[in-house]
Amino acid sequence: MTQVKDMTDQQLNRALAGLMGYSVSTEGRYFNLSRSNGDSVGIYTREESAWTFVPDYCSDHAESQEVESRAIELVGVRYAETLVELISKPSDRRRLEHHPWGIITVALTASPRERAEAAYITLQGAKHNG
Repeated sequence: MTQVKDMTDQQLNRALAGLMGYSVSTEGRYFNLSRSNGDSVGIYTREESAWTFVPDYCSDHAESQEVESRAIELVGVRYAETLVELISKPSDRRRLEHHPWGIITVALTASPRERAEAAYITLQGAKHNG
């Protein structure tokens, strides 16, 4: 889990966008950023520039909830466990295991960055296991 903590917001946004189906393709000397449904987001002169226009999962509440929803859809319980592990103190985890409302409270108070980190860890695991 320390690897995701070391990622910048931009790096995490790009990694999550890839897991959400965004891709960059070359069109001559330009780079086309596309959503998972094939819709083009835009055409850029550099690949790095294209990736900067993916959703801001780390700062935007709505975008973080989108990636969170995808993680819940694929492996809901694992996402919840990961989120609790990321944002709760080790001393609180045992207590939370026996109190579902505590887990819900932790999840509701998570920041967009925390949701993005948990979603990344969960989606990476689902990608490798499924």
